[in-house]
Amino acid sequence: MDQVYIARDGDTLDYVAWAQYGDVSPEILNAVLAVNPGLSDLGPLLPVGTAVSLPVIDVATETATKNEVSLWS
Repeated sequence: MDQVYIARDGDTLDYVAWAQYGDVSPEILNAVLAVNPGLSDLGPLLPVGTAVSLPVIDVATETATKNEVSLWS
């Protein structure tokens, strides 16, 4: 189930992602934006009171995948 974060003064999407997932990556930001249509239209600072749905993301799996090395990349 998705959690909901209510933006406070000065919050950015990067901060919300870091606070929730402990990491900020393009994959995490894209996942959050995918479940929050129009959120990017609000600008870099989220308006106070904006509800941001936070999808369940397995950050450990994403980090392990991101750190893989391939000989044929």
